[in-house]
Amino acid sequence: MLECLELRRQSAELRQELSHALYKEDAAMRVLARVSRERDEAREALASVKATLGPAYQGQEGGAADAQMEGVEEQAAEGGLPADAKKRVEETHETCVGHLSLALARVQRHAAGRALRSRHCGAAG
Repeated sequence: MLECLELRRQSAELRQELSHALYKEDAAMRVLARVSRERDEAREALASVKATLGPAYQGQEGGAADAQMEGVEEQAAEGGLPADAKKRVEETHETCVGHLSLALARVQRHAAGRALRSRHCGAAG
């Protein structure tokens, strides 16, 4: 009877641990999905900027086109993107890196906790 009670207790603990691990995995997957979505949006913005700048690089005639071309060449020398687009790409990159770092830290903490619990349970068993 005592053995049955112990097995029920262990079963309840395992069920709770599994539930907690699944919740953490779900949260990590949501973070990864959001980061991937932000990355895709940044890529679309970059493609849009490139499409906008594309005609400026093709042979245009006239003084206004020369003035526009000089501005584009300055931007190209600085990194190829207008300042506001470059700022948005950098902000998105920082956000993505931050989200990934947090998700990685959570996964590592969870793995370390599991390893500690398994060592503790192994020593007790």
